[in-house]
Amino acid sequence: ILLMKFISAFNNPDHSRGDIAELAGMSRESTSRVLRQFKDQEIIRLKGRELEILNKKYLEQLAIYG
Repeated sequence: ILLMKFISAFNNPDHSRGDIAELAGMSRESTSRVLRQFKDQEIIRLKGRELEILNKKYLEQLAIYG
């Protein structure tokens, strides 16, 4: 559920990266670093302000098991 809120916030042009970081409970820098790592690992695709999940199963397992 948090992941869906995060994606919704990310794809909303009214939300800044700072807003998204706050939603995730992280600093803006940490959020950007994690998103970049996920992008590099082809877990997500970032295009401008749009975020697309490429590997939902990985993110679900990460949310459950850390």
